[in-house]
Amino acid sequence: MFELALIAVIATILNALTVEFHCRLQTRHITKQRTVSNLIKHYLLMLPFIFGMLLFLSIIQTKINQLGVSSIRESLLLLGLVVLFLSPFIYIMDWRYPGLVSKMENWRKGVSD
Repeated sequence: MFELALIAVIATILNALTVEFHCRLQTRHITKQRTVSNLIKHYLLMLPFIFGMLLFLSIIQTKINQLGVSSIRESLLLLGLVVLFLSPFIYIMDWRYPGLVSKMENWRKGVSD
């Protein structure tokens, strides 16, 4: 159980760093002119987060299976760990970079602020 908690904390910290890096890159990227190549780069900047999430889920699922808990407890444990993993994403996107999501959406649509 200690290993599971340690993995969750380390993964959450790495997720926070990934999201911070992503937001900084997107803030600079959406100031560029909207072209096909810039639009593709814009979407590719999300790949590290997606791969990190998939890696986290696979590692956590393996560790939970090794614990041998019931399926209901396993589901609740997995839900709690995913919420813990996603909390930096919500915090950073909402508090540190307010309005970034709407700016990215407007940039993708070609609408000026």
